[in-house]
Amino acid sequence: MSVTSIALVINTASIDRADEILTVTAHDIHHGTDKSTLGPGRVFDLASKRALCATLAGHIDNGIELLSPHSLVVSKDTLIWHRPRKKTTVNINGKILTVPMPSFVFALHKSHLYVVAVPGDKRPDHDTPLMVCGMPNVSASGSWCSGGNQLPGEPRQSQIERIEKVFFESPFTHWSSALPKTPDSMEGWYDALSRKSSFPMRSLPKLNRTLESWIERLNR
Repeated sequence: MSVTSIALVINTASIDRADEILTVTAHDIHHGTDKSTLGPGRVFDLASKRALCATLAGHIDNGIELLSPHSLVVSKDTLIWHRPRKKTTVNINGKILTVPMPSFVFALHKSHLYVVAVPGDKRPDHDTPLMVCGMPNVSASGSWCSGGNQLPGEPRQSQIERIEKVFFESPFTHWSSALPKTPDSMEGWYDALSRKSSFPMRSLPKLNRTLESWIERLNR
């Protein structure tokens, strides 16, 4: 078995109180039978940085996925997708109801789920205006109170159905402060909604954000 090892040494030197120089040198490590020695240093230049990136990339396998029609953003720790409006089974404080839902944009970012509503059924664009999700346990910014549910840190498109299932089937327990006050209890409001053919979109406050600005804010 051959072992190839390189040590990176970071040096800082203060010229005066205002200026500080930082240098990085690379040192080959020579492994002997009973000890290892550090070789002479060389400048950690652009070629060395590229070699390091290539080495690290060779040990990271994210796989390749064909983009689904509803996927909007796919990266290592972020998955954003569009869910067109349709009737959905939800858990309202333990009561299972099938109700009409608006179109949603889901964003799973660094293991945290965000949900907002969008008008119509079409795939949203960068300038699509957003609305408050309208679901209990979801803040005005779209952040879902997960109640201890574990979500993947490196999500895949194949997990979308399972993530939605976790969201809709987890008990919704309290109204969000972002929603307008209604004369009905949460349970009563959803019981009435189950008898409607479509979701009352006028009940959803606007977020005053486009899809693009919302994604940028999540990323920050």
